[in-house]
Amino acid sequence: MLNFVGWTLTAACITFCVFALTEAATLPVESLLLVYTVAWLLESIGLSLLFGLPGAAAVGLVGMGLFVVIAWRRVFAQLA
Repeated sequence: MLNFVGWTLTAACITFCVFALTEAATLPVESLLLVYTVAWLLESIGLSLLFGLPGAAAVGLVGMGLFVVIAWRRVFAQLA
């Protein structure tokens, strides 16, 4: 539990620092979303095949996948 809290606080601090130092409009949304999508796929495959954790892979596939689908739909809607 302590590891999870530590990583959550670390991620939150990094996120807040990035937003404080940059303008959100200048971030390369498509590139960042592509990195997130690749991480999502590799995590799901790795958890299932390499670590033998199909339950965790399924939860990650669905949980992260919802954000991937929502984000890509927004990107494509802005392009249209």
